[in-house]
Amino acid sequence: VMGGNALGADEPEFNFACDPEAAALVVATAPGLRVCGLDACAPGVEAAAAALRHETSVFASLYTTDAYAARCDPVAAFLASSTGAAAFDVVSAAASVDEATGVLTADGGARSVAVATRLA
Repeated sequence: VMGGNALGADEPEFNFACDPEAAALVVATAPGLRVCGLDACAPGVEAAAAALRHETSVFASLYTTDAYAARCDPVAAFLASSTGAAAFDVVSAAASVDEATGVLTADGGARSVAVATRLA
């Protein structure tokens, strides 16, 4: 799932912040969940968007309009693929999501979740 802040951060990622109760339910109940947060997919987003600012391709247009969606969603989809997980540093964490804020926390929650921390 695309969502989740970097473990230890206190600001939620956009998707989890939009509906923290749903995020909490998914993290608590989805079997075999892999979480792809901003620390795994966002490094360099602003620099890449700036480099594409003068390009006219459709991809450049998407990237400069919403760089995070253009980068993070495909990275999360790659993580979900059978071969993609091997390309990430993944930690297993007993985690939960705060239903009020959407912050993902490795707090000893009831579910073990695979959290991608960065592309390896």
